[in-house]
Amino acid sequence: IWFVRGGGRGTRTAVALDRLVPLSHTRPSFSRFLAAAAELGFRRRAFALVFGLHVISSTFESLSLIAFVPVIQFAQAGGKVPALADQDPVWRSLLGGFSWLGLAPSLELLLAICFLLLLIRQVLSFVRQVYTIWVFENFNKHVRDRGFLLMLDAGAHYHDRVDSGKLVGD
Repeated sequence: IWFVRGGGRGTRTAVALDRLVPLSHTRPSFSRFLAAAAELGFRRRAFALVFGLHVISSTFESLSLIAFVPVIQFAQAGGKVPALADQDPVWRSLLGGFSWLGLAPSLELLLAICFLLLLIRQVLSFVRQVYTIWVFENFNKHVRDRGFLLMLDAGAHYHDRVDSGKLVGD
């Protein structure tokens, strides 16, 4: 029994089915995952972009939550920035950043930074979700198209042997 698979750049190669190893008999690894995904048409660039968008989205999620800590500290201290800078090294860094930008720390500015970080987080989450759906739907389409081509390439003995309902389920 032979299994015809697509090779690179429109070529096709035939592989004997008895040479294929079931997935349960292989040791899982990331490189095998990428090789199997590439065999099914999942591109490494798409994988890297999805992974990168997840990392960046998670980073901004964390930053938007952490940004509320200085707001709460500022409100608890009653706006006394020098006392906060003496107690916390994070506030010293914040004051250094504010002075470099030429801004004076205020509750409004801190809330605006929190809002901006939340807005960036929402935009990145939206982009990540839309791109991930687009990548996986294209991947599913590629797998369906490839399965259809393999069914067309199958010999007449296969079509004679298999019931029509089973052909759709294969």
